[in-house]
Amino acid sequence: MAKFHEVNPNHFSMPQRIVRLGELAYNLWWTWNPDVQRLYKRIDSDLWEQTSHNPVQFLRNVERSKLNAVTNDSFYLDFYDRSLLAFDQYMERDYTWYK
Repeated sequence: MAKFHEVNPNHFSMPQRIVRLGELAYNLWWTWNPDVQRLYKRIDSDLWEQTSHNPVQFLRNVERSKLNAVTNDSFYLDFYDRSLLAFDQYMERDYTWYK
């Protein structure tokens, strides 16, 4: 039986290097993780505010050029990689509230 979190909708047009932002958008983990919130805000802080910090709406509306720009920012990519590592570690835990 597949776990529910193994199938994530990710229908956003994004650079491959940061494609997992779409996965994070559909997991409420981002709501209590300020680092992940900063990942979205750093792409386009005005749009992040306009979308009321809704990552799904944000990714639907962000300009591709802004997504492309962060893929050339080594600081952003390092921050992205560390955030995804923390997310993966969280998702792999056996001692979660639902178990």
